[in-house]
Amino acid sequence: MNYHLGHIPVSVINLVIRRKWSTFFRTFVVLKYEYTNVAFFKNKEQAYNDTKDVLNISDKTFIRHLKKLVNLGFLGVDKNQSYYIRSYNHLKTAYELKKTRKVEFTRKDLDKVNFTAYLYGSTVGYIAFKK
Repeated sequence: MNYHLGHIPVSVINLVIRRKWSTFFRTFVVLKYEYTNVAFFKNKEQAYNDTKDVLNISDKTFIRHLKKLVNLGFLGVDKNQSYYIRSYNHLKTAYELKKTRKVEFTRKDLDKVNFTAYLYGSTVGYIAFKK
């Protein structure tokens, strides 16, 4: 998979940290940037195959993450059982988050070991920037 650089709103990152959703959020971010040209995917198995090299999780864990992301409102499911990926603006509205700066990330930040450090580092950097 080729990942381009992307940005994540700090308010969304803070929500994820506070609620301890980082493992689920990592799956969301990988899906969001795997399917950059469309906002949905039809096949769970294909989505898993497309992302398993980056996620490094089992198919059962992937399915569990999808269910959790739907329950949290990060993903939606239509009547045909296709998943659609919510925008950060939708999440900020749904969770009544303040508008904040966005932080850049790279593919290496999506690594299983680096992701939590990336989330916390982004938050600390934002706090330092505000002072």
